[in-house]
This record gives sequence, structure tokens and C-alpha cells, in this order.
Amino acid sequence: LVLRPESLAAADRCHILYAGRGADAAYLMPRRGRLLVTEAGSPGMIVFVIRDRRVRFEIDQATARQAGLVMS
Repeated sequence: LVLRPESLAAADRCHILYAGRGADAAYLMPRRGRLLVTEAGSPGMIVFVIRDRRVRFEIDQATARQAGLVMS
């Protein structure tokens, strides 16, 4: 199910949150138990980047651990 939260309070119910360009990803980071996915240039646990004209992702293990998540 994909939803577009109308407020930060509504985003608190999300397990996985995608913060696109212009979103305040730094504010959303500290939410425990939430996976934050962002675009390059923004902080996040999983960051989408473009390399060699392909979309890739990078995982920030330390940030995920701070949120109580384990990625393997």
C-alpha cells in the first residue's frame, strides 16, 4: 500500500518512508523503527544514486542501526 502522508504526524505511521527532493529528510531521520529512503544529496538509510546512467542504491548501516533496524 502506498500513501502520501498529509502531515509529519501521519508519516509516523509509516514503516518505510520515501523522502523525495525538497523533503526535510534530516527531520524525518530520528524516527525509530522506520526505514527512510531518499535521493542522492539527502541523508537516509537507503539513498538512490545514479551511476553510469543507472539507478543504484547505497545503504547507510550506521544510520539504520540508530533507528533500530538491521539490514542484510
